[in-house]
Amino acid sequence: MSEGDDDEGPSLEKLNLSFTLLIAYVVPGLLGAIALEPRFEQLKRLLAPANTGLTAAAIVPLLLLCLAVGVVLNAFSWAVIRTMIHATGVKAPALPYWRMTPETIPVYQEFVESNFRFYQAYSNLLGALILLSVSSLLDCWPPPWWEGLLVLVVISLLFAAARDSLSRSYRNLHNLLNRKEPS
Repeated sequence: MSEGDDDEGPSLEKLNLSFTLLIAYVVPGLLGAIALEPRFEQLKRLLAPANTGLTAAAIVPLLLLCLAVGVVLNAFSWAVIRTMIHATGVKAPALPYWRMTPETIPVYQEFVESNFRFYQAYSNLLGALILLSVSSLLDCWPPPWWEGLLVLVVISLLFAAARDSLSRSYRNLHNLLNRKEPS
């Protein structure tokens, strides 16, 4: 990175945000913030730059807001959605983390980035969609039939994707820590 890059404003590299963290927390957090905006005057002011054109100075507070809402959505996902996934038969394995070695840590990190972060993205987006739907229902009851159907289809797809990603993550981490080849 050259010295001139500092004048260009924030970047993902400077903020240390990977693509998977962006889709797991920031994108769902943005949808959650949009869902909450009509109910909270402070959110309206924070999101105003997004409606009128972002400046470099407005990006960092907006990203932090989205990240914070994404973390709250992640807690909802952990408490509710993961519990629902476990109820469908996906079992959390007892992972022997003590078996990790310096050689397995990069592989473990890759499994987290390629499977678990996508589970977080799907489940956090699911939580954001539920929040957005509730917010929308408060403004428009009854909703158009097609809107309700579309939301149900997207909720079903996100739940199925979250279930698959969490299951794959559990299986690969279990196999890694028990010295089996990942699938």
